Amino acid sequence: MPQAATLDPETRPTEHPHVVRTEGVCGGRPRIKDSRLAVWSIAELYLAGESAQQIAEAYSHVDPAAIYDAISYYLDHRREIDAEIEENRLENVLDAHGATLGADGVLRFDAGANSPPRRLQRLGRAYFRAKERALDLADPGRRLDAGDPLGA
Repeated sequence: MPQAATLDPETRPTEHPHVVRTEGVCGGRPRIKDSRLAVWSIAELYLAGESAQQIAEAYSHVDPAAIYDAISYYLDHRREIDAEIEENRLENVLDAHGATLGADGVLRFDAGANSPPRRLQRLGRAYFRAKERALDLADPGRRLDAGDPLGA
């Protein structure tokens, strides 16, 4: 399969022709060019006993040479990619986000004050309070006379 020859300005090539890094894509981690397929995910399959051919068949939209190159990249950068595999293990991702996976297959987030849903909720409230203040300042008729710091 032909690959595009140009890279966007934020994409950095590596010493492997099919592997690039792009800030904001796959967390800036090594990935197969023209895809969002991270090298760590290919390496994880390879370490689980899948052959390069089997992986290429599973990702038929990707040039098989890119799969082989991703495995080669892994073999050249084992420490880095092994750390990414570990970081992306389900239990580590769940722990990092304060979540659990129930026996029913449903993700549940910790209801603690710093859980992602609570942080998002606080952020939303802060946004709407700021928007309300901006509207109050933009429309003098909406200001409360008592306690109006601008004296309108």
